[in-house]
Amino acid sequence: MKVPYGCLLGFLIVTLVAVWVSITIAGWYSDARAYDDWKEAVIASYAVENDGDRLFDEGKYAEAAAKYAEYARLVEQRGEDASITIGELGRTLDLADRPEEAERHLRASLATAVRPGVCVYMAHFLARRRSPADAIAWAESIALSPEDRAIVLGVFHIERSEPEKALPHLKRLLKLVCGGDIAFDALNRLIVGPEPIGDERERRLRSTRDALDALAETSLACGDVDAARRDSAKGISVGRFIDRNLTYRSEIFRTCGSMRCRIVRARIAVAEEAWAKAAEEAAFAQAVADVEPARDVRKQKMELAALIKEIASREERAVVPVPSSR
Repeated sequence: MKVPYGCLLGFLIVTLVAVWVSITIAGWYSDARAYDDWKEAVIASYAVENDGDRLFDEGKYAEAAAKYAEYARLVEQRGEDASITIGELGRTLDLADRPEEAERHLRASLATAVRPGVCVYMAHFLARRRSPADAIAWAESIALSPEDRAIVLGVFHIERSEPEKALPHLKRLLKLVCGGDIAFDALNRLIVGPEPIGDERERRLRSTRDALDALAETSLACGDVDAARRDSAKGISVGRFIDRNLTYRSEIFRTCGSMRCRIVRARIAVAEEAWAKAAEEAAFAQAVADVEPARDVRKQKMELAALIKEIASREERAVVPVPSSR
């Protein structure tokens, strides 16, 4: 009997293809299910973190610490770095008057990565448990870049309500991030040259906006309104350039430039009782606050809400008006 090798070969090929398709589909399904499980776990952990933030803002530090500890555990279970949260846990334990645990968690976070935010937490811990001089000495001795050291010392003094001591560090920070190729004209507008904007310059532009945000706020806290106007105008100009291509955002978002600088300008307008101007600046800030992650800007959102309430009561308006896009 003649064996139909052609038919057998065809049957074998079809069978192999069917098996391959089945395995592929099963793999796709498994990957999709794993992704869904991961996403659900992330969402659940963010809810825990948000609870911790809420409790922290309410001054319930012991309860907040328990939430941050749970969140850190959930992050580590996903195989991700939880050192930032461990640093936040250390800060919260310090405020809950549990210094031994606080120091252990702060040092554990810094042993993983030396981040400016956690360095600020450690500086506050040292200032409370030892002395401000010890905190400053530690911040000046730890291995940080010049930019990060200026950030740590500047923020440390700002959070201690010492704006005059923060100003020199913030001015040094601005000089460092601007370098020799980020400059402004006489109207405080960013000078954009013909050269292409590479990734490194884009990073420094973002750092420049952050520095100008802090500098404008601190100048205003020192009572230097002219400097606050100048620095906020520069921050808005830099921000508009950075956000120029965000076509998926509203026009008011792209022309805001900087939420923090707009809040500074709104505060200046409120102090001068220029209510229409204050409303316009607050509306720009609100356009950004509406889309920024709540955790990143929760302090600014609370300040902005209070500003809007004051403006609305003076202007007898329930809603801050949408401004022109100038």
